[in-house]
Amino acid sequence: MKKMTILLMAMVMSLGLIAQDLPYINVNGELPASPKDNEFVCAPNSVFSQVYTTYDNGFYCDDAHAYVKAVDDYTSTSPFTSMRFWGVNFCGGAVNAIETFVIKFYERNTTDPSIPGAEVNSFTVDATTTDLGILAPWGCATSHIYQADVDFGTTVSLLDGWVSVTRHNPGDGVNFAVMASGSGNSYSYSPGVGVWEATDSNIMFCLGDPPPVPLSNWALIMSMLLISGFIVIRTRYSAA
Repeated sequence: MKKMTILLMAMVMSLGLIAQDLPYINVNGELPASPKDNEFVCAPNSVFSQVYTTYDNGFYCDDAHAYVKAVDDYTSTSPFTSMRFWGVNFCGGAVNAIETFVIKFYERNTTDPSIPGAEVNSFTVDATTTDLGILAPWGCATSHIYQADVDFGTTVSLLDGWVSVTRHNPGDGVNFAVMASGSGNSYSYSPGVGVWEATDSNIMFCLGDPPPVPLSNWALIMSMLLISGFIVIRTRYSAA
C-alpha cells in the first residue's frame, strides 16, 4: 500500500512540474522577450514575421472609407492557416471583440513585381480583437490599438505573394486602419482612384498556424489518465 501511495504522489508531482507554463518564446530573436516591453509580438509558431518595436503610421483598410484595402508582400517558410495584425480605430468608436475582415492573397505580379498580381484566395472571416491598452498619437484620445487574430480554417499554400486586409464596416462609425512602420513597399487601394498607391512603409503582420495545445493541458490529460489507471489497478489489487 505504501509503495502504491508513494508512486502516485511521484507521478502527480512530476506531472505538476511538467505542467508549469513555458517561458515566452521570441520570434527570430528580433523582439524583446516580454510582451510587456513590446506589445507587437507574433506567435511562436509564425512562418512569417514583419513586426517592429514601435509604429509610425497607420493606413485605412475599411470598406466604409475611401481606402478599402491595405496590402503588403510576404515570403513564408511553409503553408499557414492563420494571420495576426494590428490596427487602430481612427478617432472613432471602439472596435468590437469580434470583427469581420476580408483577407485576400495574391500572386506576385509577373509584369510588375512591385505590386500584387492575380488573386489566389479570398476569405471573409471573423477576427478576435484585443485592445492592447495603447493609444495612437493621432490627436484624439479614442484611437486605441488592437491586435487582430484570424484563423482561415484551411491551409494557404501561397508561400510567396501579397496579402490585403479590409474591415467589413457594420456602420458603427469606426474607420479601421492597420499599423505600419519602417520604410517599405505596402500599398493602399481606393476604388475611386482605381490603382495601388504606395505608402512607403511596411504593414505589421504575422502568418502562422493556430497555437498548439499547451503543454500544461497535455500534462493534465496525462495526469488524469495515469490516476485513472492507478485507481483501476488498485481496485483489482484490493479485490484480489
